[in-house]
Amino acid sequence: MAEHVRKTDAEGLSELLDVWSNSPGFDSLRRPSVRFEWRTEEGDDLVFNCVFGNWNAYDPYKAMDLFPADEATFAWLGRG
Repeated sequence: MAEHVRKTDAEGLSELLDVWSNSPGFDSLRRPSVRFEWRTEEGDDLVFNCVFGNWNAYDPYKAMDLFPADEATFAWLGRG
């Protein structure tokens, strides 16, 4: 989606990224966590614990850490 917006409205995307990068994030002492359940196209049911951290729009890859929450998910990841 970001690629589509970049192609059709690069100026608007740049402004939006500036808003996100200037927004206050979580402080380092709080890392919210949620359970994430996902069914793959092949029908595998996966469960992850997702832990959110500080992020900004220019460095989104540290925003969420995914950890396998059960043995089946861990095994699925090992099939890689």
